[in-house]
Amino acid sequence: MKKLFLLLALIVSVTVVNAQINYEKGYYITNSDEKVECFIKYVEWNNNPVDFNYRGSLKGDTKTIGIDNVKEFGVYNRVKYQRATVAIDTSSTILKNLNENKEPKYKTITAFLKFLVEGEANLYLYKDKYVPKSYLYNVGSAPIKLLVYKKYLDQEKDDNSQMIKKYNDKIAENNEFRKQLYVNLKCGNNLALIKKTDYKEKSLINFFNAYNRCKSGNRVTSNKKKKKGKSVNLNVKLGAQSSSLSFSNPSYGIDFDSEIAPRVGVEGEFVLPFHRNKVALTAELMYNSYKSTTTNTKNISFVSGGLLNADIDYKSLEVPLGARYYLYLDKRGNSKSKVFIDAAVSFDFQFGSSFVLKRSNGEVYEELDIKPSLSYTVGTGFKYDKYTVSVRYLFDRNLFVDYAGVGSNYNSLTLMVGYTVF
Repeated sequence: MKKLFLLLALIVSVTVVNAQINYEKGYYITNSDEKVECFIKYVEWNNNPVDFNYRGSLKGDTKTIGIDNVKEFGVYNRVKYQRATVAIDTSSTILKNLNENKEPKYKTITAFLKFLVEGEANLYLYKDKYVPKSYLYNVGSAPIKLLVYKKYLDQEKDDNSQMIKKYNDKIAENNEFRKQLYVNLKCGNNLALIKKTDYKEKSLINFFNAYNRCKSGNRVTSNKKKKKGKSVNLNVKLGAQSSSLSFSNPSYGIDFDSEIAPRVGVEGEFVLPFHRNKVALTAELMYNSYKSTTTNTKNISFVSGGLLNADIDYKSLEVPLGARYYLYLDKRGNSKSKVFIDAAVSFDFQFGSSFVLKRSNGEVYEELDIKPSLSYTVGTGFKYDKYTVSVRYLFDRNLFVDYAGVGSNYNSLTLMVGYTVF
């Protein structure tokens, strides 16, 4: 029953989100310069797309349109792409494939280039799995050009034979992009900044923003992904847990009743800086308890009285380490309202626990030390701003790992509310 309840909760979570979060407000511009407002399926393209899905309205039919028919498209407050025919460098960046040629190996392509910075000078990104990541630029209405950067082998020769020695090869860099910045984007005294600029996204964005501020005041638009929220959160949690236990050894077995107990703890959450902050790593410290008494109803011939009473008082600190995936409910991807699914490896450290078997007359028959095994959890929940409601299932945990031939299945279903302190 517990597993069925959790499965239904997970199915509902995924179904609700898939129905609501895929499409966001955007636009595209046709070859005839007509701007069409629509809803675009925003999937955070890892590589520059060649087409995209859109709808005229949120509940409208899904259509696909490609690079042959679109000059520009964008998702408001997210991303913007412009079609352009440009020359890119297709030289390999893999160490074993580097050669001694410092000049780029050009190839002309037509692609949707991603805006990183807009202003007097624009910075673009082209990314494809078959070629190195490329940064391109233009100033005003000038053609878009590649910022040139290439790694190559600077080979040394033997003084006697003049033969190339591969083991003396050194990796050199063609940093022509800095010359391009100096010649075409010089403003004020920015030579020192040019020298410090690397062929990396963050560094280039900083340079282009500085140039645009120099040329045109504060009129600058950066399409660098905005950080949504903090990277680290601390959550306090409180709830109730329904747990059950079955115990067995080669001679007999005992089934305990399901018991409800309070559960309280704290959770640290590290939000990873990609995929719109949907992925997080979690670490928790939770107080866990289970207390129950039962009687074995089957007659045990080798025990006087034929019956055994079993008492368990199990207390522990549970430490689940896992991952969480958020799914936004808001059509615009507003991170305030979202559902999530998570999974974790659960470590458990018992303290002050006891497990006692007694004869029907009250005499102690056997005492076992509790030492819990590793287990796993899955869960789902809803978060609004700083408040969270979640449900989680703990798969079977053996509480008696130190005893050969003795086994147990302890599992639980937990309902919790939480609050993000910071």
